[in-house]
Amino acid sequence: MSGPLSFATAKALTGRTLNEAEYRKAIYAEIRVRGRVVDQGLLIGYRAPHSHTGEDVIELQVHGSPFVVTEIL
Repeated sequence: MSGPLSFATAKALTGRTLNEAEYRKAIYAEIRVRGRVVDQGLLIGYRAPHSHTGEDVIELQVHGSPFVVTEIL
């Protein structure tokens, strides 16, 4: 995810608020959709302008199940 709402969206999905020491590090997170855990994966945050897009970026690394990806999206 890229843009000004990416960190808020990540918090809504994982309940995690990344602090400055956690930027650019893979953090374990449970990903929840509608209050239910749908996957466990990695959360990586990049603050602007130190990302590929120049914006705030959140990367979620999840299992490749079509069901899980569809639920998260």
